[in-house]
Amino acid sequence: FSRPTDYNDRIVLLLNGHSMNENVYGSAFFGTELGIDLEHIERIEVIRGPGSALYGTNAMFAVINLVTKVGNTINGGRARVDAGSYGHVSGAAEFGRREANGLDWSLSGNWADVQGQRLYFPEYDELATNFGFSENDDWDEYFGFVGSAQYKDVLFHCSFSDRTKAVPTGSYETEFDHDGAQTLDRRAFLECKVDHPWGNNRQLMGRLYYDHYHFLGTYPYEIDQYDRTDGNWVGGEGQMRWDLRPDNRLILGVEHQNNLQADYELWDADTSYFDGNFPLSLSSAYVQDEAQLT
Repeated sequence: FSRPTDYNDRIVLLLNGHSMNENVYGSAFFGTELGIDLEHIERIEVIRGPGSALYGTNAMFAVINLVTKVGNTINGGRARVDAGSYGHVSGAAEFGRREANGLDWSLSGNWADVQGQRLYFPEYDELATNFGFSENDDWDEYFGFVGSAQYKDVLFHCSFSDRTKAVPTGSYETEFDHDGAQTLDRRAFLECKVDHPWGNNRQLMGRLYYDHYHFLGTYPYEIDQYDRTDGNWVGGEGQMRWDLRPDNRLILGVEHQNNLQADYELWDADTSYFDGNFPLSLSSAYVQDEAQLT
């Protein structure tokens, strides 16, 4: 869905219903920077087509919701260590259970260190650029965790991921076969959510959240150049789901989001080329009626 140099901002990615799209570019992590062990995911839900009324501006093509395992499903713990090609070493663990008092909790984490491949690019096949070979410039290091705790109608969940990736392609006309070309992506959130029934056919939901996003790029030219992005935002949402009939559901909601920080900086050792912060606040209301025709 994206062109080269475009941002991945036309699909909303949710983790247990929480939007993972950051607040500067609107993009979401789908690669190793996501930092979630796939064995900890119970299922993946996909809603095709536009869904911005309920899920946000970025829901142009689809909404993807990753639903993780609850403690009762794990009922204990497991751990693993993997090794593979290209110097791949990784590990993961998950723990969880449902306590006698009804508290359900789970925690999962993973990490990896990948040395990467020796890559050949015919465009750089000359003496000055190592005859097109990129040596030891494809490494990838990442780790992350996701946790949740639910007691009756109250759910607390959080996520953190950190990925540093070398860039072996000489992108943006940087020096080819240079081990200093790399990017750092970091993403985190905390959310508290209450989902409470109101009568036989209505459900009330309220949630409060805090999100953080950080990016740092290092680009080797004659003088190393850097760019940095930081985003911090808080928000809250209230929603009512009302089943008017067995085949008809009405959804009403309001949300407010305060983007405390949304900045971008580009600099090198001699010059600051750009440094701007663009905080904003967003208030919205939505109504959606779902009818099952057959």
